[in-house]
Amino acid sequence: MKKKVALLLIACMVVSSLGLTFGANASDIENHWAKETIKTWISNGLINGYPDGSFRPNNPITRAEFMVLVNKAFGFTERAEISYKDVSEGEWY
Repeated sequence: MKKKVALLLIACMVVSSLGLTFGANASDIENHWAKETIKTWISNGLINGYPDGSFRPNNPITRAEFMVLVNKAFGFTERAEISYKDVSEGEWY
């Protein structure tokens, strides 16, 4: 388990500039160096893209996006009460 978490964290750090959030078409990844990884992660349901169809691969990853990725990668579904000042209730994450 520790090895999996470490590998996921390393992968996230490597691609942290990708903006790993949510556009299945991801029209803006065509010439990006991580295009194949992004496509694989989209097809595996780990990430989606933005509602406007973009992926924004050069955006930094947010805490919410990272946690959604971790939760999906490990299949975590249990909810917990967490209070962060920068995380609004009722948002997509």
